[in-house]
Amino acid sequence: AANVNSQAVHYLADYFSTLHPKAADDGNKQLVAKGRTIFQDGVPSSNIVACAACHGEGLRGNDQLPSLAGRSPSYLAQQLLNFQHFTRVGPGATLMQPIVQKLNDEDILDIVAYVASLQP
Repeated sequence: AANVNSQAVHYLADYFSTLHPKAADDGNKQLVAKGRTIFQDGVPSSNIVACAACHGEGLRGNDQLPSLAGRSPSYLAQQLLNFQHFTRVGPGATLMQPIVQKLNDEDILDIVAYVASLQP
């Protein structure tokens, strides 16, 4: 990579900007199904609201929330853990932290499997 000149970098950037990301769609189907349930219905027994209540249909985002569909599972899991440990701050953190506090590791795994399975 050290030998790549600026013209090559611009060429590669132009090329990659034309590609449209696709959902992996190769996740564990059980995890994806459980994550879909949490997303749509929440976990009433744990007083966890449905993700769809704020994040909307298909996690496509809106004026206030970024699109999450198709994001990296490891990135999403890390963000949820950061909310849980109060290391993620900024817009939305105060809303997310009390909800994410109630999630266990299995819930997080299920949610990120579902979100990663969605088309970006």
